[in-house]
Amino acid sequence: MELKPWKKLSEEVIATNPWWEYRKWIFELPSGKLADFHLPYRGDFVMVVPVRNDGKLLMVNGYRPFVDSMSLEFPAGGVESGEDYEVSAQRELNEEGQVRAEKLDLIGEGFSNGGGTNARYKAYLGTELSHQSTQHDETEEFELHWYSVTEIDEKIHSGDILDCHTISVWYQAQPALKKYLDQISKSR
Repeated sequence: MELKPWKKLSEEVIATNPWWEYRKWIFELPSGKLADFHLPYRGDFVMVVPVRNDGKLLMVNGYRPFVDSMSLEFPAGGVESGEDYEVSAQRELNEEGQVRAEKLDLIGEGFSNGGGTNARYKAYLGTELSHQSTQHDETEEFELHWYSVTEIDEKIHSGDILDCHTISVWYQAQPALKKYLDQISKSR
């Protein structure tokens, strides 16, 4: 049996806030039946895996109210309307990690959760970091932590890192990260 796309019949914005919209979509299924879908509709986002010249990687730990828990993650955030992804990545690095990357390399992209939201992401490896202090939104207060590759792997396997985007991007980062770490070890 060949899968067929669904036909969107209507789309309605139910509620909005500064971060996303709540939308209701009505689809006609290939069988002819109608199906309602309710979802948080948000813009795309970026995530950055920042790595220093000593091989340590920056992670941020902050409170996430939707899961009522602290969460250890790579710096990430929404792409503002009309904003270039790399500009967004630098902004998030600065706001959350207080650093700037002289070099950003695209390491992957994907859906946030294709069954529950429309959001897509692009992930970057950030290198040649420099400190850059900034004012941050009071709803985004983070502790900064620098870890080795081994420590991050251990934190994922022990359950200290639970954020699915961080885990997915960590996997996507491996080829570029290995190449970068090999280059900096040869230059020492």
